[in-house]
Amino acid sequence: MRQTTAASPLTRTAPSLRTTVHFGDPTGLTTPSVAIRWKQSSILMKPTLPRLLLLGAAFLAATLSRANAAVDTKPETPPRIAQGQTITLADHLVKGKITVVDFTSDYCPPCRAVSPKLDELHRRRDDVAVVKVDINRPDVRKIDWQSPVAKQFALRSIPHFKIFDGEGKLISEGNEARDTVYGWLKR
Repeated sequence: MRQTTAASPLTRTAPSLRTTVHFGDPTGLTTPSVAIRWKQSSILMKPTLPRLLLLGAAFLAATLSRANAAVDTKPETPPRIAQGQTITLADHLVKGKITVVDFTSDYCPPCRAVSPKLDELHRRRDDVAVVKVDINRPDVRKIDWQSPVAKQFALRSIPHFKIFDGEGKLISEGNEARDTVYGWLKR
């Protein structure tokens, strides 16, 4: 039986961690196995319960602080989010700005036609931010009405707009929002 010992990528921070790979018989009919050995002197890398709890608490605090957090500054260009997956719109609204949420698809001719105009609206108006929600999953080559995000918002037609005020309150959607956005685009 042949045996090779290689330093793990974690060796830089914990030299006592070693990975041993066993290659089994010379015919290659057995599956290689990997064994990880911890030396008792490896204090920094021991996964003790208090350390794991502390790490978990820190992760949870970071996650919860991001939840319900709108974007603080308007990005230079409208972000394109979702790629067909469910989303929390509140995480993408820009604080202190009117946020236009555009539900769109690359396979929708009216969506493609309005997209550069929405980009221009985003650049031209300091008080308006545009967020584009792509309803298509990456592997779907037509308008993806069955995507999780399309179902989440019960979309029946696109482009579909929602307009939120600077505090994150929905002020219009559907036809009313479309008329408002198209009015802004004409100015």
